[in-house]
Amino acid sequence: MLAHLSEATVHSYSGPRLDLQQLIPHSAKHILDVGCGPGTLGKALQERQPCFVIGIEPHPILAQQALTQLDRVLPLAIEDALETLRTETSLYDIIVFGDVLEHLIDPWKVLAEARSLLRPNGAIVASLPNIRHLDTLYSLIVRGTWPMRERGIHDRTHLRFFARRDIETMFRGAGLQIQRWEANYRIFEDGRRWNNLSSRLAIWPWREFLAFQYIVYAIKS
Repeated sequence: MLAHLSEATVHSYSGPRLDLQQLIPHSAKHILDVGCGPGTLGKALQERQPCFVIGIEPHPILAQQALTQLDRVLPLAIEDALETLRTETSLYDIIVFGDVLEHLIDPWKVLAEARSLLRPNGAIVASLPNIRHLDTLYSLIVRGTWPMRERGIHDRTHLRFFARRDIETMFRGAGLQIQRWEANYRIFEDGRRWNNLSSRLAIWPWREFLAFQYIVYAIKS
């Protein structure tokens, strides 16, 4: 999966991802970055702390770039790469899914397989878009259409859609317990100046309608 995405699209999701970094312990020594793109996040982690980072990246050009950044890269479909890693003896302190699960046919199965690769005290750090965002409701109720864009919540390549409760259910079903929730808030899908007010407005009962993206830290339950 993900190999069908353009290099420009995947690059738009790539970066040092400070929002993910804040949930990755400095003590993590063995990290698996699923859908690692050009390896920017993994490289940032290696510069921040001593760690061994393996990446999974189906896109051939991005996988080649990641090879120059990370300790090892599997240029395979995510499902095939996880199956390969299951035949090995290594386990991981942290497995990262940065904007990946929503692109998969069966993210529930992939998440369960990733759980089997965690150390007993390991964790999964993941980011997923929130389909319950205000922009979805506006598009459906006011404009009468399902929004499709090149990136973001309504990226036309998304195969699965999740609100907060769906994320909880998926992780619980995979044998994982979410211990920490974070969110990136926006009023609008694009980068309008009004988004500067989103964190101030993100109070009950509007909070879940302004959560553009959830970031979670989950351990084995």
